[in-house]
Amino acid sequence: MMTGFARVGQTGGCLRFRGEKGASGGQGRGPCTHSFSGAFAVHMSACAQTLPFALAIRAANSGHKHMTKDGRPSLINDIRLFAGESSYRNSYLQGHEEAVAYGRRMAWFLNGEGVSVGAFPALYVLLTPLPKPGSVQVTEDGCEWWQRYVHVGVTEDFPNVPDVLEVIMQCIVNALLALRPDQADTILHADAIVRDHQGGLRFLIQRRETRKTVTEISFNIVTWPKPSCLFIAQTDQATGTYREADPIALEWYMEAFSPLTRIKLHDAVNLTERRRPAMSKVVKRRG
Repeated sequence: MMTGFARVGQTGGCLRFRGEKGASGGQGRGPCTHSFSGAFAVHMSACAQTLPFALAIRAANSGHKHMTKDGRPSLINDIRLFAGESSYRNSYLQGHEEAVAYGRRMAWFLNGEGVSVGAFPALYVLLTPLPKPGSVQVTEDGCEWWQRYVHVGVTEDFPNVPDVLEVIMQCIVNALLALRPDQADTILHADAIVRDHQGGLRFLIQRRETRKTVTEISFNIVTWPKPSCLFIAQTDQATGTYREADPIALEWYMEAFSPLTRIKLHDAVNLTERRRPAMSKVVKRRG
């Protein structure tokens, strides 16, 4: 009997997802758009007094009309984990937040590499004992056009197994390899980077280069319940010196894509010289 996961509401054989609240780390939060408030808005107001030009961040409306419902390839932007018997009889995998974070990091790093797994941007990995352990079954199952299930076989006693995190991470990699065997080198490279840097890995939202400086805005994905953050940094073109402002805590990492229409950065006094972190290429909420 599998344990360690929670039921999600089902209607007519299809999963209906509960939304997250606040800093929840669950996987049930669907696409959404947030406005900033409170301490975040105060920090943004302070940043508006700080760098030598105005940097516009285009809002990435997450509505389905902006994705590729017509069947064109869509960049991967989500990996979620489930456990159960089938695509329509399962539950979110609970109590394995580091594995959830690993899946999200893999999705966004691959997004920056331009990887698509089809017209659907969301990969749902079902960990199930019905196929033999280690087997992978690619399906066309999905209650919405933007999601598809891949079934990966696990043992009957999953998740009560030794090295369960390693088992789950390998299942995610195997699902990706089954979908895109032609991208094996990119997937394995992403796996190595994500494992090595974990929550320190940054995902680049926007990069602007002038003759004197390169300004980058990025976010990280940390393991719940700790908050993910938005980062603003500058690199001096002449010296290569990397400076970064104080991190801005997010309620949820997807707030990094919220409609901040304009951040003004002049003479930021809080820019501190640091070692440049590992960073993805530019990621896209839609594409």
